[in-house]
Amino acid sequence: MKLTKYNLNGPNLRTVVVADLHDREASNVIEKIKELKPDVIFIPGDLTSHKIDSKKNHNTLDTLRKLVSISPVFYSRGNHEWVFDENDIKAIRSLGVTFLDNEFVHFGEFVIGGQKSAQRCGIHHIKDDIPEIQWLNDYVNEEGYHILLNHHPEYISNVPSKVELVLSGHAHGGQWIIFNHGIFAPGQGLFPKYTKGQYGNMILSAGLTNTVMLPRIGNPTELIYIEIGEENG
Repeated sequence: MKLTKYNLNGPNLRTVVVADLHDREASNVIEKIKELKPDVIFIPGDLTSHKIDSKKNHNTLDTLRKLVSISPVFYSRGNHEWVFDENDIKAIRSLGVTFLDNEFVHFGEFVIGGQKSAQRCGIHHIKDDIPEIQWLNDYVNEEGYHILLNHHPEYISNVPSKVELVLSGHAHGGQWIIFNHGIFAPGQGLFPKYTKGQYGNMILSAGLTNTVMLPRIGNPTELIYIEIGEENG
């Protein structure tokens, strides 16, 4: 696992981004986050691939309990979390996690929003839809530094430019990195535009696991640490 650090200008905040864990055992991730001592933890989708009460779901609630014991946790829905129903979301929120589903909250000087994925993972197919964006008008009109959890980097064209920071995942770093270019990303196809790194106001994680048979080549899993501060201007 690679640790990637970013320094941004804005109100003081230290955070980590936990993207695309897909219910894997996360002890190494938890220990590294404890060392970093972030003010908040952001999860921009696909923490799991299953319903919370599914027999296939082994680690998600335990991971969230441990994260909440470190810092406040903000979590938005990725494409795999379309399987969640009200009981799943209730179980997550009962742990003290702020689960944001096309909604936003204030946190000090920050306005933290969560964009719901429009790409549903079904048993036999994936259906692509346009994400709901109307709520973003109210979001960007709130006073503060806006941080948007937005699982899909390909949605960036729908995000108002007034959002200071967008946190994404989903691309898994492009799977194979050849000559500094990713080969494939879901939602973007071959030779995707967005794989990992910083693209304007968007920071895109390479994710914390591998979910396909093919290995990741030149593309280690990634935990992101972001330090925002006025001294970074």
